[in-house]
Amino acid sequence: MNSFPLYDSISGSLTEDFKYDPQEVCKLLKELDDQQQEYVAGFIHHHYLLQNSRGMKKNNIPYQGKSIADNKVGLIWCFENLPVDLQRIISKYVYYLGQK
Repeated sequence: MNSFPLYDSISGSLTEDFKYDPQEVCKLLKELDDQQQEYVAGFIHHHYLLQNSRGMKKNNIPYQGKSIADNKVGLIWCFENLPVDLQRIISKYVYYLGQK
């Protein structure tokens, strides 16, 4: 399994008392630049691969993600469809970015 140091660092730093507001996180996610959004997509794919030893099938978008329509390139996920531990990792990331 390939390592993803940023994912590992955030995951390892989460504490039991870390709280997040899903609505606030979704608002912050919409404000991310392209590179930051790529990291979030990387977190999702990496988490999926860690949880599924069979890997990912070609053209499979984990956690009920969808391709963006209207000639745009990218993927979109419903935050609520992500596992809670992954929601926590993404939340910590966007809260960190919001503090800069």
